[in-house]
Amino acid sequence: MKIGTIGTGVIVDRMIQAVNMTDHMSIEAVYSRSEQKACEYAQKHGVKKYYWNLDEMLNDPEIDTIYVASPNSLHYSQSKKAILAKKNVINEKPFTPTLKECNELFELAKENNVFIFEAITTIHLPNYALVKEHLKDC
Repeated sequence: MKIGTIGTGVIVDRMIQAVNMTDHMSIEAVYSRSEQKACEYAQKHGVKKYYWNLDEMLNDPEIDTIYVASPNSLHYSQSKKAILAKKNVINEKPFTPTLKECNELFELAKENNVFIFEAITTIHLPNYALVKEHLKDC
């Protein structure tokens, strides 16, 4: 998996650290709306490419997956652009503001033969299974 990231917040720092601990994924590029911020963020993480034009990053043939960790209000539009560019999408929480937008992204992903999913980890934690088990009795 060759990933391009959207966003420069702490959650992206953690994602990049996690990716760097694997053998099967790599961060190919970072994106920020500011050229200076994109450059500084790429240098901070040792990423060779950076973009401040989203369309240019989405057209990069070396990237197959986009990690969306921008402000929540941009998740839907940026995810949609990535899907239409035939990129898989990992979308931070919240996925989209509305169910309608969520369903549209799933349908677009299906039509474009790509994957989209939310970057949610809590469902894999032991306490989640425990809560789920206890809720069965309610």
